Amino acid sequence: LFFTETGTLKCFCIRTGKTLNSDAALIELLKKKIPADLQEVETVDKCDFILVFCPVIRGLETDFNAALKNLNQYPDTKHAVLVLLHHTFDPEYTVPGSVRVVNRENTI
Repeated sequence: LFFTETGTLKCFCIRTGKTLNSDAALIELLKKKIPADLQEVETVDKCDFILVFCPVIRGLETDFNAALKNLNQYPDTKHAVLVLLHHTFDPEYTVPGSVRVVNRENTI
């Protein structure tokens, strides 16, 4: 991702369900870690990248596919970060990788 001349990085956020404020917590963490002024914008045409928050409620595959369908409404020329929010009581649990099933360009 590239910073603008003003040192800002603009993100358009998509929330596909109730995140219980974990989206806000992650955005605050990013603001501390990114050496630019991270700003959330209201429209995708004004953003540098798309940030998708996908809480897993009904099932990983179902919610993941719904989030991808939502994301695919927007041009793949925009970089996108897909964040799966999966609750578990096991701190060692790792959600299976989604790299193989994301076909959209410029998406991690």
